[in-house]
Amino acid sequence: MNEIITIVMLLLSAVALSTALHLYHLVGIPSIGISHGLVYVKIGRELTRRGYKYTLVVPTWQENDLKKSSAGLEVKSYDTPITGEDLEKVILKEAEEKLNITERNDFWRASCESLLKNKDLLKSFKGHVHLVVCDITSICCAIVADFLKVNRVDLAPAGFVDPYVSFIHNFPSPVAYVPYGTVKLPKKLAFLDRLQNLLLYCLGYIMHEFVFMPPFEELWRSYVKDSKFSSLNDVFRATGILLIPNDFALDFPRPFGSHVKVIGPILPEPPKPLTTETQNFITQGNPKDLVLVSFGTVISNFKSDFLETITSGLSQVPVKVIWKFKGQVPQNVSANIRIVPWMQQNDILGHTATKVFFTHGGLNSVLEAAYHGTPMVVLPLFGDQPANAMKVQEAGIGIILNLQDLTPIQVTNAITEVIQNPKYKENAMKVSKLIRHRRITPTQEACDWIEYGLHNNAGLHLRSQADNLSFFQLYLLDVLFLISVVILCLIILLYSCMKYCLRYIAQMCFKKFKTE
Repeated sequence: MNEIITIVMLLLSAVALSTALHLYHLVGIPSIGISHGLVYVKIGRELTRRGYKYTLVVPTWQENDLKKSSAGLEVKSYDTPITGEDLEKVILKEAEEKLNITERNDFWRASCESLLKNKDLLKSFKGHVHLVVCDITSICCAIVADFLKVNRVDLAPAGFVDPYVSFIHNFPSPVAYVPYGTVKLPKKLAFLDRLQNLLLYCLGYIMHEFVFMPPFEELWRSYVKDSKFSSLNDVFRATGILLIPNDFALDFPRPFGSHVKVIGPILPEPPKPLTTETQNFITQGNPKDLVLVSFGTVISNFKSDFLETITSGLSQVPVKVIWKFKGQVPQNVSANIRIVPWMQQNDILGHTATKVFFTHGGLNSVLEAAYHGTPMVVLPLFGDQPANAMKVQEAGIGIILNLQDLTPIQVTNAITEVIQNPKYKENAMKVSKLIRHRRITPTQEACDWIEYGLHNNAGLHLRSQADNLSFFQLYLLDVLFLISVVILCLIILLYSCMKYCLRYIAQMCFKKFKTE
């Protein structure tokens, strides 16, 4: 009888706890782009499993792309003039170095304003949402959190991306050894590297403060009339937790604030069984080795000469190839290449037959390959991809190719080198072991910190006094100025004393000489 009462009490307690948790409503707002959305879907599933109500907010066009992976989650979308095709055009222009600043700002501003204009959606959240999980690359999300008057926890799916994330969250990013986040700079910076890094940091700060932020500051002032903050920078610093889904097994070690939590890669996980069709393609017939090819989820309309270069290079390698590509299939594709619009990337990377991952170098793709111990050939296209490619090369787990002078023979030679040279696989397995060595999964750790932020005022007590210091105070320029003034005064005083002494000695000598 006592056992039955105990069981009933436990069940009632569990139901009560679940009901209490479900009273908390969390909203996730990723930046536009499927890879960022997938991170938020995985976190949302874990939060839902823990009993919280979770809503994913994305543009309408992105909701369709995430429909399969987000099944079972509450997804709310908003209409926007920006589409996936527009995003692809912007990214292609950036890859070709043809994107001007005005076009970039107009694109991201239009995307943000579409969300802020959706009054019905935002009003449905007001008073009912307890925490917003913000993608740090979406400046708009912080504005939404301020509009809703709720705390937020920030997540950076693209990693540190110095110096922009460190500017926003105000934590150290030493120029001497933390490379700029969008260029290929090595782990150990030589003199010219440090000079280039300093110039890029200075330019980055100017662009961030005076070019990228003003359009969003204007939106914030237009749509959040009753904010308690005096500037958009203050809005950004209104949270105490920033989650970085990266790992120093691959990333370059660096300092960061106590409110910054490096939680490990979210998307990689142990491989699941492949579809019968994919499994048969990999295992039946010769050759036995497999190369996986993917250039991300954004670009599908590559130029024909680029596709021909890739196809020709892949056809010369004696391997099977699975290439994820949604665009116009190139002509004369050899029999060893299978082009598919979608694939189980994580699961194929974990297959024993997969010897090389030919990738664009997006952080999620790189971390998935590193997690599974799969060496890479990296062809960076835009954004943080050149920096990610350099980290792959520095870790000894892959080779970098350059888009500007790419030839079929370079593709062939790079893949052949990574397959035949055992050092790449050995290094990749070492990195994989480091990434996997965790007591809990990165998704669980992310949700632990989100819960912590929910129940502890967004972890604001974790932020340092750097937020309250001016530029001159933070870098001790006022102290250095005072010390310089004191030293200058001492030098002037010493000079005056020496001058007086020398004059006195000269006068005495002159009098003595005159007397004689």
